[in-house]
Amino acid sequence: MGKKIEVLNGPLRRRRLMEKLCGKRGLGKGVLKRCIAPLGRGNHKIVYCMPRHPLPQSIADRICNVLFQAKPMNSPNKAKLLELHRTAHNNAVELLSEAEILFEKKKYPRAYFLAFTGLEEIAKSQLAADVYTGFRDEEEFWKYFKDHKGKIKRMAWASTDAEHYLDLDLETYLEIERPTITGRMNALYVHFEGEKVKGPDDHITQDDARAIIHTLRVAIDRIIEMTDYWGHQIGTKGFMK
Repeated sequence: MGKKIEVLNGPLRRRRLMEKLCGKRGLGKGVLKRCIAPLGRGNHKIVYCMPRHPLPQSIADRICNVLFQAKPMNSPNKAKLLELHRTAHNNAVELLSEAEILFEKKKYPRAYFLAFTGLEEIAKSQLAADVYTGFRDEEEFWKYFKDHKGKIKRMAWASTDAEHYLDLDLETYLEIERPTITGRMNALYVHFEGEKVKGPDDHITQDDARAIIHTLRVAIDRIIEMTDYWGHQIGTKGFMK
């Protein structure tokens, strides 16, 4: 038996991921040997024993991803949360600009995808702000941080607001549908639908792209309005009145 990797008892989800990785994904149960070492007072740590022979790079990478990259070893301090809030928001602004360029070039599926990603970045930014201000706890933050479905669900307010703002180009109200993960996937990938082959252009229309770009634009404008103009605190508590 070779090197030991000690991991303090963490969320149940991470332990289950490791057990899946070892037992159900072609790695074999002998890749890692798992045991529990007591620490006293009801606490314990999990010890993973790595084999002496080197693992294939892809397997080693997968193990490291599960053990160490799902969540930083140290919780982010307030300065890092504020930095994440600002950086993710600015990234959303850049994604909006790039989505608009693609829309002008009639690349509607890719424009849709970038705007969708921008909404996810807004969700991430607002979540970081909520933890920074103490409105939400860190566990909720990590629950949604890498969850595409969770993040886009948190942006339902943007779709609702977008229905009440005029589109800048058409100077009319748009019919807004809440974005879904299915739409995100359809904007990127070719797949079978029954016996037919369907690509992004078969699913994402000009109206779809226009609507989600409008939604992202409204979300950014609303946040800036409530924080910079009205002076509310950052995060969802500050503007979702």
